[in-house]
Amino acid sequence: MSEAVLHLYREVKDRKAFKITDTMEKEYTKLSQGNPMVVVSYLRTHLRCLIANYEDKEMELRATLKMAVEDASRTGTSRLRVLDPNFVNVYA
Repeated sequence: MSEAVLHLYREVKDRKAFKITDTMEKEYTKLSQGNPMVVVSYLRTHLRCLIANYEDKEMELRATLKMAVEDASRTGTSRLRVLDPNFVNVYA
């Protein structure tokens, strides 16, 4: 079980890496010799950061879309059609 969690942490943390570096390998070796609960804690922390970044980016995109829709409706040059106005609600 702890090996599976360690692999999951490595996969999530290094998802953009094209190859395993020496630094990654050293961290992996160190974590594999330690307490599995530490790996779970690292995994949870990393996932929370990823989710927070995702939510921040989503809010930014929704705000941009909302401004574009409002601008298009003000100028009357709307090429944007939003079927559900709640879709662009930033605070939904």
